[in-house]
Amino acid sequence: MKQNGKRYDDDFKRMLVDLYNTTNHTYKSLESEYSVTATTIQRWVKDLTPIDPSDENSISPRERKQAPLWSA
Repeated sequence: MKQNGKRYDDDFKRMLVDLYNTTNHTYKSLESEYSVTATTIQRWVKDLTPIDPSDENSISPRERKQAPLWSA
């Protein structure tokens, strides 16, 4: 897979995820407006959208992966 070497900060990623989740934007419309591939935006939405959006304390799949394991 060819990478273009671009890096996006977390604020930018969260902004696009929020736009996708709270507006009628599609992956393709965000791709054309922000010059980020639809596949990349789709991955960010999957990784950064809270597991239960109705619960303000819900964490995203990415946060869940990064959370330390609880020891018993």
